[in-house]
Amino acid sequence: MKGVGDLLLVVVVVGATWTRTPVGGLFDRLVHAVRGGDDLPALTSYFTTAAPPITAEIVAHALDLAAPAGGPFPEPWRTAAVSVLGADGLSGLDARYAGDPEAALELASVGEDLRTRAIERARSAGAEHPDRYAEHRAYLPSEAAREGDRVVSGTLALASVLTLEWPVRVPHRITSPFGWRIHPITHDRRKHDGVDLGVPIGTQVYAAQAGKVIAVGTNEKGGNWIIMDHGNGVRTSYCHLSEWQVTKGQVVQRGEPIALSGNTGRSTGPHLHFNVKVSGTLVDPLLLRREPPPTRL
Repeated sequence: MKGVGDLLLVVVVVGATWTRTPVGGLFDRLVHAVRGGDDLPALTSYFTTAAPPITAEIVAHALDLAAPAGGPFPEPWRTAAVSVLGADGLSGLDARYAGDPEAALELASVGEDLRTRAIERARSAGAEHPDRYAEHRAYLPSEAAREGDRVVSGTLALASVLTLEWPVRVPHRITSPFGWRIHPITHDRRKHDGVDLGVPIGTQVYAAQAGKVIAVGTNEKGGNWIIMDHGNGVRTSYCHLSEWQVTKGQVVQRGEPIALSGNTGRSTGPHLHFNVKVSGTLVDPLLLRREPPPTRL
């Protein structure tokens, strides 16, 4: 009997661990079904993520927009929402805004009843922040989750991109822009996935947006590098650094110092390589800088 008890304990522990993964989601679903639960997460939600449908074209378009003023729904979410929903969608957001842009966006796209039920289910499942869309999304019906991804995640991602801070503050020039180029070392034609900012070794590098440091490392190509996750599919990376000033897992604010620039890795001179991704798609960082970058005198 002791052996059976130990086996059951192992099953419970493994099942609890797996609930943080898609496979575990199915385990959780099975448990709820056996227990007679009728308010289960959508099955497809275990295999999809709230990746916003943001493209470089949408970003470029949003940069040219001027959202109508006058309502309580604030910037930068207001301009981002116009790009995602159109100007007509602002009235619904203004009516539902009570201090939390994410909640207003979800209420406008999903509705109060579905949101409330999803939050309750997430809270019962032990979510740390059940009121956050990313944590209760799995408990929305499939159609509601897709619309929530488009409106909530899409708007939040676009707002994050629209307010990115330039990672260096000293005069500099763009030594290599985003896009196709002849690589200065290999001499073959390949796409440059970011921009190179010509700055001296030891130049202070700042976080382009608030977020979490998800990787700090070094390799032959990028030298010393940092990758940050800003939520809703937005990530930035910083390469060829001489020194790290943050650690993996650290949460930093927009404009907070994170590193010093350098000349490490595959590099032909001191510079910072700056990269922006939205939903896995590379975006030209220069699109996100409203004023021209400063030029070294």
